[in-house]
Amino acid sequence: VQNAIKSDNHNASNRLLDSMPDGEWKTRFHELVEFHKTHGHTRVPQTYPPNPSLGFWTLVQRRQHKLYLRNKCPRITTEQ
Repeated sequence: VQNAIKSDNHNASNRLLDSMPDGEWKTRFHELVEFHKTHGHTRVPQTYPPNPSLGFWTLVQRRQHKLYLRNKCPRITTEQ
C-alpha cells in the first residue's frame, strides 16, 4: 500500500483502483490514501476516533499480508 501511495505514477495507481470491484476494500483503500495525504504515513491507529473502521481494516490488512508472506493465507491473492 505504501509503495502504491508513494508512487510517482498516479495514473498506474488509478488504473489499479479502477480495476477493483466496488466495495468495502476499495472504500477503505481510498480512506487510507486520504489518511496518508493528511498524516504523511499509513500507520492508522487501531483506535482511530475519526474513522474506527479504517483503524480496524488496516490492522486486518497487515495481519493478512503477514500470513500471505508466510504462505499461510489463502484469502489474499496477487490480484488483491
